[in-house]
Formats: sequence, C-alpha cells, structure tokens
Amino acid sequence: MSNPTIYDQATSAVVKMLETAGTDWCQPWQVNGSRNVITDRLYRGVNTLILGSTPYPSGIWGTFRQWKHLGHPVRRGQKSTGIAFFKPITKEVEVEDGAVKKESYMVIRSYNVFAAEQVTGYPIEVPDTVGDNYRNQQAEEYFRLTGAKLHSGLDRAYYRPSGDYIGMPALSQFDTTDTYYSTLFHELTHWTGGHNRCNREMGKRFGDKQYAIEELVAELSAIFHCLHLGVIAYPKEESAKYLNSWLKALDDDSKLVFSVSSLAQKAMDYTVSLQEEAEQVA
Repeated sequence: MSNPTIYDQATSAVVKMLETAGTDWCQPWQVNGSRNVITDRLYRGVNTLILGSTPYPSGIWGTFRQWKHLGHPVRRGQKSTGIAFFKPITKEVEVEDGAVKKESYMVIRSYNVFAAEQVTGYPIEVPDTVGDNYRNQQAEEYFRLTGAKLHSGLDRAYYRPSGDYIGMPALSQFDTTDTYYSTLFHELTHWTGGHNRCNREMGKRFGDKQYAIEELVAELSAIFHCLHLGVIAYPKEESAKYLNSWLKALDDDSKLVFSVSSLAQKAMDYTVSLQEEAEQVA
C-alpha cells in the first residue's frame, strides 16, 4: 500500500475535526458596503447584494443625473445597474361612521445607477496598505498562471459562470492572509468545474445536494492548494466548520469527504497542469 499523500493526510485531519468543530462558521472578511455619491448613505437590503456582485470595487454609485451634476458624466457606452427604492406612502381612508384612519404601504420604484469606475474624472481612492495581511507572491503567481479572471475589491466572494470570472473582497478586508488565499482558491476551484475544464456537476440551486457537494469539493481543494503553496501548514478548524455546515444538507455523512476529496484533487491537478503549460510556453 502506498504512503498517504499530504492531501490524504489533510482529508483525514479534516474528517477528525468535523466531529468537534461545529457549524458556527463566520465570514472571514469585512464588508465595505456600497454608498451613494451624493448622500453618502449605504445601500441596504437587496441593493447590497445587487451592487456587491458587480465588477466595480469602489462601491461609489450615483444616477446619471447625479454624476452629471457633480461634473463627472457617465462615459458613453456604459451599462447601468438597476436597484430598487422603497418609498413609504401614507394616506387617509374613510371607515365606518365617517371616521378616518391612516394606512401606510410601500411603493417600489426602480433606479439605474452607475459606479465611479464608469464615469469621467472621479478620483477613486485606492488604499496603499493591506493592513497586517501580505501578498504571497508564490500564490499570486500560481493563480495568475491559471488564466482565471479576477475582479477584486467587492463585498462578496463568488464565481460567476455567465461571465466566467471570480469576484473577491480586497486582501485588506480579510481577517488574515490565510483566509484570503483559502477563499481565493475556493472560488478558483468553482472556476475549474466548468464544462471546458473539469466538467463537474455544479448544482442548479443553493442548498440542493449537488450544490452542497460542489461546496465540499471547493473547500477541500482550497485546503490542498494552500498546503501545496505553503499558505497554511495544516487544515484549519474554520474549514471544518464550513464543511460541517454543508454536510448537514447531506445527512451528516462525514465519510463523504473522502470521496469528495478525489474530485478536489482532480481540480487541483487541473490547476497544476495549467502551471506546467505556462512554463512550456515561456
């Protein structure tokens, strides 16, 4: 029998942690938020999700008229992003015996907004520091050689199949350097699942069985990538908590992690092959 690889050992370590890690996983990055350029008010509710999923990291938004008023007109050909505005309306209605009472309800109106990156001449502040976090040059180069497209500075971490790109919060928004790269390679693993890459079944909706399995694949492969690149020395409890939250959807079958790890390894093998191809071209 062959000796276990570092990935076999990592998988076994994660399975052991699953027994005690619980499911109280916390998002490892801070949300900067999106705000209006005139009022400086943060957008809320569904608008936070809408604006946070766009490829514009400044988080500064305004309507066509607002930008024009500020002297920074929207550049020709730029596409707006639709958001919702909920306005409370109160009116008086007559009830029995001629009495009048007030009734309130919400009216939904839609607005189109543009990001600071889409206008002319607006100064966008780019922080010079990433706090206590640092760029791991080996991990950065590894990711670059995969050819995956990255939109950074957003408030969510995700892979968007329709645009075939990865969205990520900035490095400075993360608790630690480790959690940044763990999240980055988690999303890179989702990227490998495309039909022209590893061709995994990704799941059709949040929470279904295949979706849960894909999340397990991505988290394990992120661990493999980070071990391979020296970002972490061993699997962290946070990963086990995240995996546990998805295993709940799969009847708490911790043994499933072993079978999922083979898919995670294939995802990493694919990104390794991209490194080798890039070296041959160079």
